[in-house]
Amino acid sequence: GVKLDQFSLVIFGGMLGALLTYLAQVYFSIRSQDIELINDFIRDLGRIEEFSTEYWLSESKKDFEQQKDTAAKIRGALHSSSVFYNTGKSLLAGDWQEFERLDGILYDRSTGGLFESKSQIKDRERVVDIMKCVNEIKILMRRARRKLYWAR
Repeated sequence: GVKLDQFSLVIFGGMLGALLTYLAQVYFSIRSQDIELINDFIRDLGRIEEFSTEYWLSESKKDFEQQKDTAAKIRGALHSSSVFYNTGKSLLAGDWQEFERLDGILYDRSTGGLFESKSQIKDRERVVDIMKCVNEIKILMRRARRKLYWAR
């Protein structure tokens, strides 16, 4: 009677504790992966900013082949960062629309105008716009990361 009930209760408690521990580990693992995704995207933004700045502070007429190489880096960095769209909406929640707006501006400023043209000239104002836009997106990313830390 009583000993068997106590034993069953101990076994049940142990199994419940193990299950809760497992679920907590899964939850924290997912949160850690989300945080790493945000960190990766912030690094991608740094590359986009670096390549775009390099491109728009130079001129195609001076070294068109070099500009084509840098343009390819910009396109590659923009493409690789687009992977963030797969999960970004859930991570950014209420900031998603602002992110989409800023991401569109970043793409337009990085690849617009005389991009990949032999007539492309230095555009310092475009560089400033790109840097401001990258910074605003990084702020959104850091805000999302901070929310994930609190969820842990």
